Amino acid sequence: KPADRTKDIIAIKHRHSPCTMDRAVFTGCDTLWKCFKKTVWCHPQKPFLGVREEIQEGLAKTGSMAVRHGEYNWKTFEEVDEYVEALSRSIIHRKFCPYLKSGVEGTPDMKFLGIFSENRLEWIMTEIACCSDSITVVPLAVENQFMNEERIQNIINITELSVICVSKATIGVLLDMKSKDLIPKLKNIILFDTPEDAHIALASQVGFNVFSFADLITEGYKIMDCRKDEPTSESILLLGVTS
Repeated sequence: KPADRTKDIIAIKHRHSPCTMDRAVFTGCDTLWKCFKKTVWCHPQKPFLGVREEIQEGLAKTGSMAVRHGEYNWKTFEEVDEYVEALSRSIIHRKFCPYLKSGVEGTPDMKFLGIFSENRLEWIMTEIACCSDSITVVPLAVENQFMNEERIQNIINITELSVICVSKATIGVLLDMKSKDLIPKLKNIILFDTPEDAHIALASQVGFNVFSFADLITEGYKIMDCRKDEPTSESILLLGVTS
């Protein structure tokens, strides 16, 4: 790699021009959605997404509890596909992500869904579900250096998010901001974890609708007639707002 370049990983083919990217269509798959569906068809029983088991153990010396990570519990491509299809049908059925008119000439109208959570299995499932209906995901980082109110407010308001996925670790931040009327257009929260009564009560007070991730998947299994706006090679899956 050239001495004046960073240590980021790059393709050796473009080592002298790291910003160059090739677009290649692999066996007819020109979108992430097509790649995912083809893999489901070819390898339905192969493990795809895994979560390590957390085992609580008592410490003899201190008497306190510690968490040890065990083996991965895997979901196959076929299982994930079933969850993704059900979730996408619920998102479409409830009209969580309306098209927003672009104010910039030459750019398309877009649908947005926010994710404000730590890295987890539900994040990936939501991302793939959004991909199936050409919904652009707007991620919000949860690292401490990015967890400031002004930054979160700007991202939500710039993209005019009306729905966002959260975890127990992040829902409190949005409840507090909503109570201050800092994010007026955000109406719906999808909680990856099981909702607690306190969260539901506070959300109702500030004007949020709270939906359980698991309940939306269960609901999606019952929805049969649902038209999707499948992505093209020009669709945008992720939108990173940096300022």
